[in-house]
Amino acid sequence: MKVYHLPTDLAEAMICQPREIPLHFHYLMPNTIGRVEQEEAAARILSFSRDIGEWTGVSWNQLVDQMRGEYEEQRKLDEWNRAFHEMMDNYGRKVQVHFRLSVLTLGVYALLVQKPQRPGAERPQVHLPFSGIFAFGPGHVVTGIHELLQKEFLQMQTDEVEGTDIFYPTPKLVHHLLHCQG
Repeated sequence: MKVYHLPTDLAEAMICQPREIPLHFHYLMPNTIGRVEQEEAAARILSFSRDIGEWTGVSWNQLVDQMRGEYEEQRKLDEWNRAFHEMMDNYGRKVQVHFRLSVLTLGVYALLVQKPQRPGAERPQVHLPFSGIFAFGPGHVVTGIHELLQKEFLQMQTDEVEGTDIFYPTPKLVHHLLHCQG
C-alpha cells in the first residue's frame, strides 16, 4: 500500500496522533459529524492513518480496494450461508423420510437403518465492518467524502504521477472529532 504523507502545513497543525482518535466500531463514529455518510467516510480515511500510526492521505484507489475487499468477504459469507442452508434442507428431507418410513414400518425401519446425521459445517471467519456500503452501495462513502470536502474536514490534492485524487484529514476534522467524543 502506498503511503501519502500529509503536506507539511497539515501535519504540523494536527493536535494529536491518529491512534488517539477513538473509533469504537469499525467505520462507525456515531453522533460526531452529523450524517452517517460523512461519519463513515471520515472513519475509513482515518483508519488508514490509525493502521500506520501516522497521518496519511488516502487515494480513491485505496478506498475502492478497501470496499472491494469487504464486498468479497461478504460474498464468501453469502456463499457459505447459501450452501449451509441447502445442506440443512437436504438433511431435513432425509430426517422426514427416515421418520415416515419408521412410522409406516411400525419402528422396524428405525431399528435397521441409522437416523441421518446432522452435517457439521464450520463457519468461515469473516470480520465484516459495520458499513453502509452493504445496504446503500459504495456511493454511500462517495457522498460522505464530497460532503466532508464541502465542510473542509478533508483536503483533496491530485497526485501528479498517478493522476488520482488524494484525501487528507484536516486539523478541523480532528479537532471536531475530539471535541464531539470528549
